[in-house]
Amino acid sequence: MVLIGDIVEEIRQQLQLYFNTGATDPNASLPDDVTLANISLLDAFNANDPNIRDKLVISLVSIEEEKALRYARTTTVIPAPNPNDSRVITHHPIIYLNLYLLFSSHNKEYKVSLNQLSAVVNFFQHKHVFTGADIALPDNLDKVVFELCTTSFEQMNHLWGVLGGKYVPSALYKVRILPHADIRDNGSGARILRERANSQAGS
Repeated sequence: MVLIGDIVEEIRQQLQLYFNTGATDPNASLPDDVTLANISLLDAFNANDPNIRDKLVISLVSIEEEKALRYARTTTVIPAPNPNDSRVITHHPIIYLNLYLLFSSHNKEYKVSLNQLSAVVNFFQHKHVFTGADIALPDNLDKVVFELCTTSFEQMNHLWGVLGGKYVPSALYKVRILPHADIRDNGSGARILRERANSQAGS
């Protein structure tokens, strides 16, 4: 199973490291902290939440299934030390998910907010694909790909209307693709190789 929170936290750490190591313009004002938080909790008139104030906030705003790539296979072979003991189990199709992450810069200085967003765009421009060599990924996930979304004024207005707050400088990224497999080995699968061998012996 893919735990979305763990994946986003890995990305947060990579982004924070990018800022901390001075990979961006040393003259730019960058966030002291990159945090995971629900930006909809921001009170535009009294924004004193220490988890959000003067930080770059990463929020999950939507999840969708990539139906075009839905994995139709519903059986998986469970290997065993003895090939004759390998079994096949039946499971639901694997689901590919697209996440929409909103990177919002909440800072009292507008210039700082713009610089923070510039740094985010620069980060994903140079590194938009993350594999197991870059971050800790579960066994059933090969890579995570980031794609900047271009939103119209109408879409932006709708998004922030749903979030229930006034607009702050932000960038929306589509994150794909997360195979979400619920494959459980309960020991009840058929021993395919042994059955096949017995069938061939009886023919």
